[in-house]
Amino acid sequence: MTLSIDIETFSSVDLSRSGVYKYAESPDFEILLFGYSVDGGPVRLVDFTDGEELPPEIVSALLDDKSPKWAFNCSFERTCIARYLRDKDKLAEGEFLRDFKDPNAVCCGIGRDVFNAGANAKFAPSIDEELQPTMTARGPGAVSQGYIVRRLIPLECCRLQGFPDWWCADLGTENPTEEEMAFWRNVFETHRKVMGTAKKPKSDNQIRKWLDDPHTDGAEYKMWGNGVALPCVYYVMMGIAHFSKES
Repeated sequence: MTLSIDIETFSSVDLSRSGVYKYAESPDFEILLFGYSVDGGPVRLVDFTDGEELPPEIVSALLDDKSPKWAFNCSFERTCIARYLRDKDKLAEGEFLRDFKDPNAVCCGIGRDVFNAGANAKFAPSIDEELQPTMTARGPGAVSQGYIVRRLIPLECCRLQGFPDWWCADLGTENPTEEEMAFWRNVFETHRKVMGTAKKPKSDNQIRKWLDDPHTDGAEYKMWGNGVALPCVYYVMMGIAHFSKES
């Protein structure tokens, strides 16, 4: 069964600022309308706001890795539908949907240069079987499985760097202390002077709003790209500790 899908959704999270993952994780997120077509047939519309439910065979197809799912901006549909299925206890936490998956296909890591520029990549192409090229602060690389190519999601970057899944969770500070405010005033002011891109300092209201929800997918991608793999650091530090004891 091949599905063509289009959905309409609601979330109080700003999609353009926070990205699809935060958008779909919001407590008030919901899918309002679910349109689909099976094998190029007539379009069907399921109105969740009117209490309608997806037919069981459609749910099965969504969960079936061998059933192709087509959608414009499919990353958005995949993430939102995964949240919907988790709420229905149809998909385990931490599992992801795929547009198409061949269990026997070899997974290939694709460097950001090739993912963005293809044959026009400025540097040597990086496409490796079962190996992800080095991440960069400019953005994530991609992964290919079968005929599907998609960019890495923030959680995958987190795991590739050896960090626990919760590393970027609950970063907000709802009621910052004056000491915290003073610290961040200094941080933003230093950044403003160094970068020279802003004419006036951030207001306290702007800082409080940022502290309440500082996470964005773009910032997380940059962090992983600028960071180091935790297992490598652990290995080096363990070696230093070992030989320090011997001396």
